Amino acid sequence: MAEFERPISAKVETDGRFSNGGADRAIAAIRRSLILFGLVLVVGTVAVISVTRDEPDWEPLGPFEEQTVLLVTDDFVSVVGTKCYSETVTVTGSLSWRSIEPLGTIVNVFEGQADRVFADLDDGCLTQTFENSVPAEVLAHPEVTVWVINGVETPVADVNGSRDGLLLTWTTEPFIYPPVSEE
Repeated sequence: MAEFERPISAKVETDGRFSNGGADRAIAAIRRSLILFGLVLVVGTVAVISVTRDEPDWEPLGPFEEQTVLLVTDDFVSVVGTKCYSETVTVTGSLSWRSIEPLGTIVNVFEGQADRVFADLDDGCLTQTFENSVPAEVLAHPEVTVWVINGVETPVADVNGSRDGLLLTWTTEPFIYPPVSEE
């Protein structure tokens, strides 16, 4: 290389560091911008999550204890059960018979909506006797089977009509149908 020629690289050693004409400053600025962007992203995400966080679940139903079977006839099963509600509420519900021995048969009986008014109850609970007609599908089931009757209730909306609540299930104790005669 001749003395009058410049080196191909523009890097010059100064104090043990290399300089490339301001590129180091640009890279440092980019790094600072990325760090600042990351912080803004994290703070923004936390703010959005805290603002849009759901209210606690609305649970006006329960507890529903297991219902006691009082009588099993050829036509109906009579049970007594206690249901508790923390406020007056409209529920949608369903009722089904489920075989537990042998397993595998489910007979859906009812699905619909009903009003529950328990505002005048001291403890919010009501004990009632229910007469459940034996569905045709169960009548057609010839062998002796152990059954339970299950129900699901879901609060449809609070008094402001603004939200649905958590469903709650209830069940009867197991019983045998058709009834076994005691001879």
